[in-house]
Amino acid sequence: MRRSWLTVGLILVLLLALCGGFYGVAYGDLEQRLDQTKRQLDAARERTDSARSEVQSITQEIKAIDNSIQSRLARIDELTAILQEVMHRLRQAEAELAAAEARLEEMNALFAARVRSAYENGNVSYLEVLLGAESFNDLVTRIEFLKVILARDVALIEEIEAERAAIERQKEAIEERRRTVEALRLEQEEAYRALMNVQRDKESLLVVARGNLTQFQTEVDRLEREEQELFRQIAIQRAGDDVLHTGKFAWPVPNHTRVSSDFGWRNHPILGVQRFHNGIDIPAPHGVPVVAAGTGRVMYVGSLQGYGNVVILDHGAGITSLYAHLSTMGVREGELVIQGQNIARIGSTGMSTGPHLHFTVQEHGNAVNPWNYLR
Repeated sequence: MRRSWLTVGLILVLLLALCGGFYGVAYGDLEQRLDQTKRQLDAARERTDSARSEVQSITQEIKAIDNSIQSRLARIDELTAILQEVMHRLRQAEAELAAAEARLEEMNALFAARVRSAYENGNVSYLEVLLGAESFNDLVTRIEFLKVILARDVALIEEIEAERAAIERQKEAIEERRRTVEALRLEQEEAYRALMNVQRDKESLLVVARGNLTQFQTEVDRLEREEQELFRQIAIQRAGDDVLHTGKFAWPVPNHTRVSSDFGWRNHPILGVQRFHNGIDIPAPHGVPVVAAGTGRVMYVGSLQGYGNVVILDHGAGITSLYAHLSTMGVREGELVIQGQNIARIGSTGMSTGPHLHFTVQEHGNAVNPWNYLR
């Protein structure tokens, strides 16, 4: 009988040793997996940040190109309007030149007819004028009168010639202006087409960059979920069964009651995508004390991806509270703290847009609405 009890005792000792060894291996395995996941998450975040920067850079370049395109289009419209005005003036000059040439041709024809008539019938005419004159003075007067008429015809022809030459010069100047404006417009159109080609190339690059960003962000989301799950399992293993706190929680940042971001879905202030916010954000100046919301044992002091410096308290019965983005931590793991005790100070570590406390409450490793415990 004595041997039988001894055998049972040895078996129990062996089982306890095996169970303890299994628990140690399992817990150690979770820690190793968590460390590995953190490293992978760091690398994935770097890739995501790089892809996001690339998307932002290309987007800015496309915006600048678009502004240049709009400027080119405005300049093309301006030059087109100028060209239309120049063409209008050119048509007017051409019409004036045609009218002047018509008058000149008419005067030349009349003058030529007179000269030809005088040449062909000159002796007879002068004889008729001489014979018809009543006196020598009368004859001289008639000849001078004929010279005046011919001189006026010559002067008129010369005036029309000068007018035609001026119009010709004006037309040439307008034509030169037209060529200049047309060349400028063609230059602007060529630059516009070149910018459009560059914009299309940039938009193609943007599609690729956004695809990479989506892929990398998906990987970050997966690793974050994996990290949270591993941490949840570790928290469950570390949590004690003793109930250390009952009743409502105290406000974790005394004298600073404003909540900048509540529990639930929101647009992430840094990532710019819809994310579930598993706690509440309480803004406060850097260095303001953070107190324990309830009595509990310090489960974890360290850093977590996105949360920066954190303190996690175990309140028993599967209830834990998390305090994130801290500048400094004033407690150690395993330490017992009471409700309202200073445990840390406000900071902006991790993914944060400014000094504040991120406060989360979990039941058996699952985040719940903190207001259920604060009110």
